[in-house]
Amino acid sequence: MNATIEKIIGSDPYEGPFEGEDYLIDDDGIIHVGEARLAATICRKVNMSNKFTNRLVHLGKSGDMIKLGFDEVADTASLHSEKLGSNKDVKSDIKTDGTVFYVYIEGKRKTKTFNTLSIAKAYCKKLSNQLDQLAEVNETDDD
Repeated sequence: MNATIEKIIGSDPYEGPFEGEDYLIDDDGIIHVGEARLAATICRKVNMSNKFTNRLVHLGKSGDMIKLGFDEVADTASLHSEKLGSNKDVKSDIKTDGTVFYVYIEGKRKTKTFNTLSIAKAYCKKLSNQLDQLAEVNETDDD
């Protein structure tokens, strides 16, 4: 898998496509990248190649490094699903891998993880309230 990723990206991981930008693929298949632009380029190239069943996503940060990995939870069933916002037009799903809970907004996974389902639901409720406030601000701007 690591060789396939390196082939798709088309550069040596230690030299990088640009001077001073490099990445490292560890034994677990997690890609560690020091530059946000390079991380986005790697995600785009790997996801557009259609050589993997799961999408490469931003998993989080570890120090100065951005961690990229394959989203293996995306195809599992949702534990909780609801519509957010005042118009109820933003779909949210909560999924788990058995230990950690993930929030998906419109099918895209958020990097924040949660230890319990109740905390993940509270996060969704907070997002819904923020969307409501944003809608109120937009309505007053139109007047």
